[in-house]
Amino acid sequence: MAYTSATKRRPTGGKGKSSSDATTRRRAANELNTSLSRGKLLFVTLWLFLIGGVLAALVMGLRSARPSEPEDQAIQAVPGQAIQAAPAAVPPPEDTAVKGTTGECIDHNDQCSEWASVGQCHRNPAYMHAACAKSCGRCLGSTVDDAAGGVGGGGGLAVGAGKLEGIFQRALADFSELQPTLLSSDPWVLQFDAFASEAETEALIRLGEELGFEPSQLEEGSSRVEAWRTSSSTTCVGCHSRPDVQQVFTRASNVTTVPLKNFEHAQLLKYTDGQYYKSHLDYISEHAQSSNGPRIFSLLLYLNDLTADAAGATVFKYAGKDRKPLAVQPQRGRAILWPNVLDERPLDRDERMFHLSLPLRPGHTKYAMNQWIRQRRYSPRAP
Repeated sequence: MAYTSATKRRPTGGKGKSSSDATTRRRAANELNTSLSRGKLLFVTLWLFLIGGVLAALVMGLRSARPSEPEDQAIQAVPGQAIQAAPAAVPPPEDTAVKGTTGECIDHNDQCSEWASVGQCHRNPAYMHAACAKSCGRCLGSTVDDAAGGVGGGGGLAVGAGKLEGIFQRALADFSELQPTLLSSDPWVLQFDAFASEAETEALIRLGEELGFEPSQLEEGSSRVEAWRTSSSTTCVGCHSRPDVQQVFTRASNVTTVPLKNFEHAQLLKYTDGQYYKSHLDYISEHAQSSNGPRIFSLLLYLNDLTADAAGATVFKYAGKDRKPLAVQPQRGRAILWPNVLDERPLDRDERMFHLSLPLRPGHTKYAMNQWIRQRRYSPRAP
């Protein structure tokens, strides 16, 4: 009986042991599966991180390979140092019309002014002319009824619709003593190599030094002085009536057919080592709504000679053949005349007239004079 009893107990003990072993094996298997799952998750995470890094590097590489902005292209197209373009704002929506805003004299986006300054009014008119009417100069000039008759047309405007071509053709034909040269007719840019005498240019330089040159402002009446413009300037309030330089302004009035009462005060300029003025328009949108009207003409007169290796040239970004840059080298007595408005809409700005002054090489000085001419009688109390 003892043997029998022992043989009955043996299977019972063996069965318990087998069950325990199975449980242990299952636990071990579960732990192994858990470890493998964690390992796979970690492996996948590492791969995703690695792939993300590669994609980011590719995107950065593509961005850095994009063509440079027009400012850099224009500067590099002529002798002189390239100027680094300012960081661009987020571009406006492409080809998107804005409903219910056309004709309103306001900007509907805080970036309108910056977009307009880099030519978006011309490149993306569907959006810009509606959403950025003020910065694009669209507040006046949607019709030309205001510009029919007067000195050059009518309605109190010095130059009416369709009159610009006749003014420039007349300047070429009737002022041979000023040695005019047609640099471009679309848009108009005239060069006069004998616009001022040596005595007149020297007198203007002396006036500038006597008045005192100060860091140039970005806009008339503004206190903003930024790296966009690093020259020095001064305003010559009495220049138009000074006997030693009066004839310079009389010539400008005769050539443009605009009376002296429409002339802003002359601005005398001085550039020294490395100084420049980046791409800009002389047209200022706020002027279109003022009693003075917008700047219809700009006359830039060089007061001293500069050789080509000194740089300092004036570059029109879109006025050359096939819309390529057009460079003009400073020369004593040489003047450049161009319009800031469109021929058919003489209150709207011409965005082809973006221009800049290349940085001056060390050891050189450049003197010049800006004469801006308005559509109506000029009063400094109005913008």
